[in-house]
Amino acid sequence: MDIPLFDPSDAPRPPGEVRFRSLVAEPYPDGRRIRLKLSITPFLERPNIEIELRDPQGLESGAVAVIESMDSTLSMTLHLRDDPQSGDYRAVAKLGYPDHGTVDAAEVAFTLPRPPSETAG
Repeated sequence: MDIPLFDPSDAPRPPGEVRFRSLVAEPYPDGRRIRLKLSITPFLERPNIEIELRDPQGLESGAVAVIESMDSTLSMTLHLRDDPQSGDYRAVAKLGYPDHGTVDAAEVAFTLPRPPSETAG
């Protein structure tokens, strides 16, 4: 009798088959921090993940690198470098390995509301 310990479709994958499952960006009310949640497929080798935050003009406003992630689900908070601008931002994520390069990419848009100091008055 076989007792499955995990879903066979969720078996760990080799580097070329690892993919993003989800990428979510949630601005904090202060408008200076962004909570990022991401999920990737199970993996045989630990991947590297690079994430950049892009402001409404497309300029880098924050970044993080996760080297050899041990988990397939991550949550982190990124701080915006400069004074936040209201408008549409993007989180751009790349998943890769030193020997294989980038194997997948994901992007999510999010909107920063107008800072409280600009709405008062």
